[in-house]
Amino acid sequence: MNLDAVKQTFIVESNELLDDMESSLLLLEKKPDNHEAIHAVFRAAHTIKGSSGMFGYNGIVDFTHYIESFLDDLRQLKFQVNSDIIASLLECRDHIITLIDIYSKNDKAVLSPAIIEKGDNLLRVLKSLSPESGAATTMKNESSVSSTEKVQQKSGLNINRKEWHISLRFYSDILQHGLDPISFVNYLTKLGEITNLYTITDNIPPLHQMDPEKCFMGMEILLLSGSQEAEIKSVFEFLYDDAEIVILPPHSDINRYRELITQLPEERNRLKEIFLENGILSEKEWSMATTAEAPVMEKPVVSEEKNPSQEIPEQNSNIVNETFQSEDNSKSVAETAAKFIRIEAQKLDSLINLVGELVINVANIRQISEKAGEKEMLESAVTMSRLVEEVRDSAMNIRMVLIGDTFKRFERVVRDLGRKMNKEIILKISGGETELDKTVVEKINDPLMHIIRNSIDHGIGTPEERKKMGKAPAGTIHVNAFHDTGNIVIEISDDGNGLNKDRILKKAIEKGLASHGIEYSDSEIYKFIFEPGFSTAEKVTDVSGRGVGMDVVKRNIESLRGTVDIDSQTGVGTTIRISLPLTLAIIDGFLVEIGKSSYVIPLDMVLECININTEGDTVGQETGDFVNLRGEVLPYLRMRDFFDEDQGGNVEGNIIVVKYGQQKAGLLVDKLLGEFQTVIKPLGKLFTNLQGISGATILGSGSVALILDIPRLIRYAQSLENMKI
Repeated sequence: MNLDAVKQTFIVESNELLDDMESSLLLLEKKPDNHEAIHAVFRAAHTIKGSSGMFGYNGIVDFTHYIESFLDDLRQLKFQVNSDIIASLLECRDHIITLIDIYSKNDKAVLSPAIIEKGDNLLRVLKSLSPESGAATTMKNESSVSSTEKVQQKSGLNINRKEWHISLRFYSDILQHGLDPISFVNYLTKLGEITNLYTITDNIPPLHQMDPEKCFMGMEILLLSGSQEAEIKSVFEFLYDDAEIVILPPHSDINRYRELITQLPEERNRLKEIFLENGILSEKEWSMATTAEAPVMEKPVVSEEKNPSQEIPEQNSNIVNETFQSEDNSKSVAETAAKFIRIEAQKLDSLINLVGELVINVANIRQISEKAGEKEMLESAVTMSRLVEEVRDSAMNIRMVLIGDTFKRFERVVRDLGRKMNKEIILKISGGETELDKTVVEKINDPLMHIIRNSIDHGIGTPEERKKMGKAPAGTIHVNAFHDTGNIVIEISDDGNGLNKDRILKKAIEKGLASHGIEYSDSEIYKFIFEPGFSTAEKVTDVSGRGVGMDVVKRNIESLRGTVDIDSQTGVGTTIRISLPLTLAIIDGFLVEIGKSSYVIPLDMVLECININTEGDTVGQETGDFVNLRGEVLPYLRMRDFFDEDQGGNVEGNIIVVKYGQQKAGLLVDKLLGEFQTVIKPLGKLFTNLQGISGATILGSGSVALILDIPRLIRYAQSLENMKI
């Protein structure tokens, strides 16, 4: 992995941590006693600070250092969480995003005075919320050092040194993993003063044999610091797989040095030279550490790598427990992370495209086998087709993500806008476990965000207004997702004022979108709000009111082959319902023939097929443009007429009953050709407004078949039914 890839991983993981931080802070605002949420926020800040130090992003390190100390005091219950602290930490979190964005564009970026001033102001506000946090942190560090010294000096068999001793032996491929040993040393200076650093170069080969991409050095470091052991360990948390690391606290027991000397790869005489010349051990201490017999200890002390615990006074036992708990959590997280692998979206898209081409070619092989009449070849083609279908489903499942992650982003929007507009709003989320294609999720975020902002601004009133209407002071926005006939349906509901039909219709008439004297249904009136520039807001705010947005929402949803509908009741609330296809890549289709052309219907929307004949023995009876389907009047479209196909040839009269949402209609086609794996190909901008068509696919023969836009065809059939009624 090269350095750029490592930095990209840092950016992605930092953004994920910041998302988790935001969720935890919002949870803390509702449940201030949730200690796990406090720990989650602390861990996020701590990890980001450590990772930033590796790359020399000092602006992030300096800013997050105080935040980490503040959160450490908070999780030790030195003060209580309140709304002001949450608001300040959320702003700090946003500032970290800004800093990461700056460094992601330029590693050597110099922060502008405005950015630095903003960060200082945020920290000043945070400090004002805990005046004693800085002093408390200093006292904590001092007490930890003094307690360590007291413990270590009990036995009288300790090294007489106040510095931490850090021994590093880097593996040869550390540079190839994108890690810079010097960056870890630089970060140590944030925790204290490096009083001595000796670089071991014994293993460097002759120049003509040296690989510049390999690392051949080690280090012995003395660090004067009041930091705790866990904090110093955290500096190297990304390095444990690429180096041998031993960290010995001040006044460590002689047996620990004995074990270190045994572990190090250098010869004994060479180590003696290094340790004595650099003041790591005195002559007497070296002699004690290298004698054959170990001094008798009151309690056994094991190596740093196996057990970092020491005999700690009772008053500091909670710190030790916290350290062990943190390490156990880290192991659990590491074990969980090992089950997952991070893949670039571009690689995944390439895989889906290749699977699509494979589907097309397998269909071609199967068609050739059928024409050749070779039974064995056909059986092999059928088996191959089944296996490709499994590969297709597996590849598509990789692209599926939980939509709940998108929903959680709205919590911050609801909170901030609610506070800004003096409204109490509760966000309820359900159906977050529903899966949707990653491509669709990325494109649906902005439309959903705009709808929720509109609900806050126009739908839900202030607590006083709601009380007058007999409602609870706090309004509710409910975001829900569920599957329905091969689609995902997202509903955004609020218990606000509802849409004002009279005002919408009046505005539509003023803009020439509607005419006097015509009676419009509720759904027709509500659709006017999706027209460009349409707004009924009496005043323009920085949230809405300019008539820009809902038309973009509709256009974005339709570009995903989706639909949007509105259901509203004055004084009760509004529900906006969005229906989207589960995927934009590969679907199961039903192939039909209309005239001389082939068309594909998404199989998930097909309910049944019925045959129309004149003898009256079929399930349905044709009457004009309706069919009696077991007592139900079903409108249908004559697809030859709709597409103006050639009228020549025989018409078998097959009606395919399709369903989308709660609506059904029939499509009269000529021939039923059976199921077909469909690779969806976009039509391009030239055919954007093509009615009744949502895409195209390539058949096994190499010819092109168009994919029918079932939602729009059903709406068209329903509109014809209403006109005839």
